[in-house]
Amino acid sequence: MWLVPGRSARRLDSGAFVRSIRRDASVKVAYLFVTSGHNASYKLGKMILPQLEENRHGVDVVGMFFFDDNTYVLRTGDPIGERLSKVAKEKGILLMMCDQ
Repeated sequence: MWLVPGRSARRLDSGAFVRSIRRDASVKVAYLFVTSGHNASYKLGKMILPQLEENRHGVDVVGMFFFDDNTYVLRTGDPIGERLSKVAKEKGILLMMCDQ
């Protein structure tokens, strides 16, 4: 993932790049959860979601796209999924998934 043009043009993983951008509410980002393992549960549950819940994320998140085994967090009853659903409704974040 690359930062937006005009900013520091270094490659960072999906969880770390927001920290390197100065706090600017006009910056809009979308997260893609594509790697296997516990990408969504760790990066979303421990890093991104707490910042969104506490209104300290620093940029405007407009969407999140979940692929493959990361889609499980969107299940009804999943603790991270329930938290994400609430935040997405409050902030107008588009949630998408592909499990094939």
